[in-house]
Amino acid sequence: MKIPINELLDTIGSVSLSLYDRMSLIISLRQSPDYTKAEKRKLYERLESSSKYFAQVCFGHILQGKDIPDFHTDIYAGLDDSSLTYLGVIVFRQAAKSTIKVIKVCQLACTQRTKYTLLIS
Repeated sequence: MKIPINELLDTIGSVSLSLYDRMSLIISLRQSPDYTKAEKRKLYERLESSSKYFAQVCFGHILQGKDIPDFHTDIYAGLDDSSLTYLGVIVFRQAAKSTIKVIKVCQLACTQRTKYTLLIS
């Protein structure tokens, strides 16, 4: 029985795996003959378009068992808003700003969404 690709990715995001193991699973999924090109494309588009989803799937080992706070969802939405040229984020100490920044840079590198990324920290 073939597991729907979204359900499979949600499972990958919820189990305790290292980043290397998560990326290996995603790469092997990409090469798997069990899923159609359209299903794989849908996966890629979802990982590319949603920083929050990318974080849950690829960095679930950091987020495991934790609900994503509403203000993180707002930050991810700002990062994904292509109409913004610049985005400034001001939140309290220990709010995971650096973690979100690393996740976004990894997403941009993995999806090659932009040729260059300027990060000022």
